[in-house]
Parts: sequence; structure tokens; C-alpha cells
Amino acid sequence: MQNPDNKMLRASFHPSMDLADKSDSAYASAFVASMLKEWDPEWAEELYNAVRDNYVGNYEYDMGAYVLESLPESAKGKLKDISSVAEPGMLGEGALAIALMYVASRDFNDAEVFNGINKTITNITRPKWVESEIRSSDDEPSGIPGFTTGNLYNMFQGWALFAKVHLGWETIIDYDWSKNRDSQGQLLDYGGSRQTPP
Repeated sequence: MQNPDNKMLRASFHPSMDLADKSDSAYASAFVASMLKEWDPEWAEELYNAVRDNYVGNYEYDMGAYVLESLPESAKGKLKDISSVAEPGMLGEGALAIALMYVASRDFNDAEVFNGINKTITNITRPKWVESEIRSSDDEPSGIPGFTTGNLYNMFQGWALFAKVHLGWETIIDYDWSKNRDSQGQLLDYGGSRQTPP
């Protein structure tokens, strides 16, 4: 499931159907790197760096950072320069890669990638308040027929919120969750006494 050449994870493997998609996957790699960082930090950081170094780039004019899901190839099968194919507004197939790399950048304390993705999301989707929730502008084409970048990004708002408030798995795992409970596991109130149900 891991490409031995560049350390990226493969897109998918379905053992019941004996089917594998051997293309490298930025979103799968970013997700797994983030989720496994606390269990195998060196391996996870190597995986995160593989995504960052090969699939993340910066738009011109300080517009932010992009994350491609897969690397583009020419008709001859040679890799193209990714900076020439990532157009602002083209969230398309990279939308999930962007969302998951946004989260992973917090786990790996990578402020440059986090700030770049945040800037891209703000510049392209132009978030606004609509009916008591944040929604993205829906007038920018995405590269996927029938979907604007706003349509796509609205599907990933939960990941964006998670990325912005995520403290990192180390903080969550190492937190003393028992300090707010008594010896029977009942939740304490702020004064340190047992809560009684209403």
C-alpha cells in the first residue's frame, strides 16, 4: 500500500474484489500521517513530508497554497511541473487532499502549509454568513462539472473547522480526561462535586 519510491500511500486496495488502485494518493497519505503520528512519529512525518514536498505548492502573487490529489502527467507519461497545472479556483479532485492536508499541517506544526491553505480557502471560496452558518461563495468554477468551488468546499466545512481548532492528537491523547470525573467515572461539576441529573 506504500509506494517504495516516494513513500506515498496508494489510493485504495479492495481485498474482497482483488482490486487495487496503485496511484499515489495525497489525501490518503495526509490523513494516515495525521492519524498515526502519535503511534509512529518518524514514519508519519516521513509520509507527511512526502505529501508536502511533492503535492503542495504556492500560487503566484501570494494567493495561498494548493494541494494536488495526484500528479499530472504529459501524454508521454512524464510528470509535468505541478506549478503549471494548479490554477486558482481549481479545487476539483484536490478538495479532499486540501481539507486533509489542512488538518495534518496542524499535527505537524507546519505553519507555512496551514497558512497557505487557509489563504487559498479564503481567497477562492470567500466565506460569508448565510442563515447563521458560514457558507462559501458559489460562483467560482471548480473543474468538476456541476460543482462550483463553493459547492465543494461547503461539503468540507467540518474539516476546515476541525483544522482550525485542532490542538494535535498529542494534546488530546495526553490530556488527563479523568481529572473531571470521580472514582466511579461520574462527571464532576466546576466546583468539584458530583453532578446530579435533573
